[in-house]
Amino acid sequence: MYMTRTPQTVHSMVKSVLWRVPSSGTKKEVFLTFDDGPHPQLTPWVIEQLKEHGDLKATFFCVGNQSAKHPDIIKNLRYAGHEVANHSQGQNWVEQECSDLHMAALLQIKLVRSL
Repeated sequence: MYMTRTPQTVHSMVKSVLWRVPSSGTKKEVFLTFDDGPHPQLTPWVIEQLKEHGDLKATFFCVGNQSAKHPDIIKNLRYAGHEVANHSQGQNWVEQECSDLHMAALLQIKLVRSL
């Protein structure tokens, strides 16, 4: 069984966690975040997709050593009006393993769109 929400019993057991953020009024918002970049192929693609779908804004939590390798991508994120935040200074596993996973996810997205 795949749960899309944390069961209410867990809510009642763990009081220190804010489970829902109360909203004021009827305005509904979604906050987009992207972690572990910038990635030389994926991040520019994400920037373009956000622009094409209504000039949407997001927060990119970037890894410091990746940011140092790709300063132009960071500049492009800021120029496009996105927030850039620090995720960590370095994550070796991101460079080695997640690139393949991200590329696989990107290819799946493209495949679904082409159907």
